[in-house]
Order: sequence, then structure tokens, then C-alpha cells
Amino acid sequence: MLQSTMNGLKRWRLAGVLLTVLVPLALSPAGAGAQEAIDTPPVVTNVTASPSSLPAEGGLVTIFADASDEGGGVSDVQAQITGPFGGPEIVLMAFTGVGQTYSGSLTIPANFTDSQVNYSILVQAIDINGNSTSAEGGGISVDAAPQFDERPIVADPLVTPTSLPSGGGASTIRVTATDDRAISEVYATITGPDGSTTNVPLGGISSSQFEGTFTAPVNTAATAAQYAIEVTALDDIGQSATADAGLVTVAAAPPPPNPAKLTVNPGQLSFQTIRVGDRGRASIVVRNTGGKSAGTVRGVVAVSGAGFALVGAGPAGIAFTVRPGESKTIKVEFRPTKPGRYAGLMTVRRNDGAQPGLAVRLSGQAIPKKRGR
Repeated sequence: MLQSTMNGLKRWRLAGVLLTVLVPLALSPAGAGAQEAIDTPPVVTNVTASPSSLPAEGGLVTIFADASDEGGGVSDVQAQITGPFGGPEIVLMAFTGVGQTYSGSLTIPANFTDSQVNYSILVQAIDINGNSTSAEGGGISVDAAPQFDERPIVADPLVTPTSLPSGGGASTIRVTATDDRAISEVYATITGPDGSTTNVPLGGISSSQFEGTFTAPVNTAATAAQYAIEVTALDDIGQSATADAGLVTVAAAPPPPNPAKLTVNPGQLSFQTIRVGDRGRASIVVRNTGGKSAGTVRGVVAVSGAGFALVGAGPAGIAFTVRPGESKTIKVEFRPTKPGRYAGLMTVRRNDGAQPGLAVRLSGQAIPKKRGR
């Protein structure tokens, strides 16, 4: 409920009736000193809607109003939009940054009736002391739906799901279609990635709701496949209207598994005791043990853990390519900065995602520098 208070009056709007109730004004205590300043409520002016007139399909409307307060400032502004199809909708309005103007937006639904419909606007401002004022402004009108010899209205197309695995699957297509004569047919046109089209009939599930199922085929390509969907409704004299329902995407087929297998030797690496300031190096060999028919393996070797590093590595590690029977030697360096035990990990990550967890554990012991060094 939006409430207005000004000069000792409170007003409520209830079911379209404006009620006015007298509220006693607060009096200063007897014998008080200088008269206190009157805390006046905010002022609301210039309530407008843009646009104020919409076609039968409805659309987005922005409400504007000027709100000001001399007693400390405006804390909240909101609009109540009341229409013919249900209860009021409350729209919170934000300061536009220009003058004293506030604005807020909402979507007005389509008008499927044969008469123009109108929405009223009531804007309320509340100051920081809780005083409030309301003001009415220009309303919003929505044109009547085209009648008889006009085309059908197709609205709110919805496809779920819009993303499918490479194996394909079913997506449900739903749409609202209305006409003052009668809807004779509703169907979806599916355009595949190769440009071919097919039609899917949509059956009525209510007087204005229609639904059907599109079954996407398996995608064997290395890239995703997309299917564009448009929904068309025809009336009983053959007039049609079409709406875009978006895309259904079928994921790319997964790459075939690479039979090549990597081995890492040694499986773990322990450095001998090293003094702080010195360094130790050791080699680790990554080998492709697949036969001639196995594929080439590409990947990256990286190291983690304080005191350990890969010789010649860049920020991302060391990239490698090993064909069947070939190997790659990786040099690991241990350079401790203080005495103690160290632990690290060298990971081998294949680009094809195979053999997850392939790694070598690293360890080392550091002792203090020799005196005098």
C-alpha cells in the first residue's frame, strides 16, 4: 500500500478509492522555548511515463518523477503501477543524477483484448524522518490487439534445455499464440548447422499455450553444432506470425583417446643433504612408451614447492612433445634458502587430459652454511 502524508492528513488508496483521515498535528509542549522548525514532508511533482503509449505487444516503460525535501533529504522513492489485469506492481526508483529526478522501469505485458487498457501511476517519496507524500501522474495505455483480419500474436517462446551433450537429446519448445479468429496451426522451424530445415509441430496444451519436442541428433564433429529455432502460428485464414526462439547447441564430440602412455622415471626424487647457498641437480625422464600406432603426446611439466625449480623453465613450466618411443629429460634443481626439510612436486600434464595425477614427489634436506662462508 502506498501512503501519503501532508499537513496533518493521511491518505490511503484502497481498491481504487482514495480515503482521507484527519491526523492530529503534534503540538509544542506548554512553556517551551523558541518554536521548533516544522518538519515538512517531501514534494513529488512531474510524474510521467516514457513511453506513455504502447502497442498491443506491450513493452518497457520508464517512470520519471521529481522528488525533493527541505527537512533533510529524500530517502526512498517508489511507484505503484495499477492495471486492469491484477494487483498493483511496486517499482523502486533511483536518483538519475540530474536535478531532483528519480526513475524506475518495468515491462508492461501484451494486451490480447479488443479494447485499449490503461495503467495508473502513483509515486511516493519518503524523507529521512519517515514523512511521505504521493502524487499521481500521466498513465500508460496499451493498444487493443489487432482483430479479425490481423495476424496472430506469437509471444514468449521458450526452449529448454538450450545446451545438450555431444550425444544430442530432446529439447522442449513452448510458445504463446493468440488470435481473435482462431489458431489453426503452430510449428517450429529448425535450421541445422548445414543449412537444412525441418518443422516440428507444436500441440495445444491450453487455449493459448503450444508445446512440442525437438530431438537433436548426435554430433560427431570436432566443433559444437547449433540449431536455430523459429516458431510460427497460423490463423484460420492462413495469416501467420513468427518469433525467434533462439539456439540449441550440441557439444562437440570428444576426441578419440590417445593410446600412447607416458612413464616418468624415477617415480620420486630425494636430494642428498645440501648446505644453504649450494645447489643440487637431478634428471627425470618422461617417455612415450606407446607403439608405432600410438600418437604423439604433448604436454607441460611444472614444479611446486619452495626450494625446487626446473632448469630452463618459463612461467608456465616446460612444454614437451614426445613421439612413440621418444623421451624428454627434465632437470630439477634443489636450492634451499634456509636449513630444514623440503618437499615439492613435479607434475606432468598431458594436453589431451589423459593420465591425470602423473607426478614425481621431490624432497631434500638443507643444513646451515659453513662458518666463515
